[in-house]
This record gives sequence, C-alpha cells and structure tokens, in this order.
Amino acid sequence: MNEQCPRCQNVGKMIDVHGHYQCSVCGSVIEDCCNGEICSPKKQKTFFLKVKVETVEGLFALSYDNYFQIEADTLSEAKEKATEKIYKWLNIEIEEYQPEEDNCL
Repeated sequence: MNEQCPRCQNVGKMIDVHGHYQCSVCGSVIEDCCNGEICSPKKQKTFFLKVKVETVEGLFALSYDNYFQIEADTLSEAKEKATEKIYKWLNIEIEEYQPEEDNCL
C-alpha cells in the first residue's frame, strides 16, 4: 500500500502492524484497525427439534408433537429452550399443598 504519510509526507509503503497500517518511516498510524466497525457476537447454530408431549390422566391419554426452530450454541441448550417454550405454551402451574386439605384423598 503506497500512500503519502500525513505526518512526515513520505510517499512509500505503509506497513501492517497488528491490524492497522502505519508509515514505514515515522511509524505514524495511517489507517486504524477497525475504522469504527463493531464486533458482532458469534452466530448460534439453528436446531430443528421435534418435541413429543404425552399426558395420561385416568382413561384419557393425549399425545402430540411440537416442532421448534431454536437458536443455541449446543444441542443441550436448544433442548432447554424448547422445554421452556413447552412449559409456557402449556401454562403449567405448580404449587405446594397439604394432603389433609385434599377432599379427594
């Protein structure tokens, strides 16, 4: 890269030092390494998951499949995210109770 150095006015080859260009004579930085660019995070992998949900209650049994497209770093992380989505979708509420309060027992 032949340019004129704005500092020493030398016309010559600019050298690459750690990602930026500087004058080979005076060492002045001619072009910064990033020029305002920003670092973007690593792109996550796309997992396509089929989640089978089965419920059995008395004589009734339900089974259905759900399909999710999940962005995650690993398969186990993708499974966790799919599980969270299923729980939100099913609107499951869990609370503690005392057996003596249950009239069905």
